[in-house]
Amino acid sequence: MTGSSRMLPEWIHHAPAEVLIEDGRSSWSPEALSRSCLGLVSALEQSGLARGPVGLFGDNSAHWIAADLAAHVVGACLVPLPSFFSPGQLQHAAKVTGMQALFCAMEETRSEEHTSEL
Repeated sequence: MTGSSRMLPEWIHHAPAEVLIEDGRSSWSPEALSRSCLGLVSALEQSGLARGPVGLFGDNSAHWIAADLAAHVVGACLVPLPSFFSPGQLQHAAKVTGMQALFCAMEETRSEEHTSEL
């Protein structure tokens, strides 16, 4: 177990090996959630942006949960940005929070329409 994986919530390590999250598009086991979360932790740490506020653009999903846990592990403040926000609302949120990174937890083409000006 790596240092970062020890920082994940205890319930991930002791959850049954069945489906832990089902969001209507995918089903994730505890291992899949842990793997995704740790990949995001690694990306945040390697980018040097681990401590700054991190935006999360998208609707609730398994990917959203992984990004939320990754931000928790690295000690970053997570700023949820729902897909129904207008471009102006997204720009305002980015400006007032000082976001250093942005996770997009939705289809690439839809996210590009909303976040291209951030």
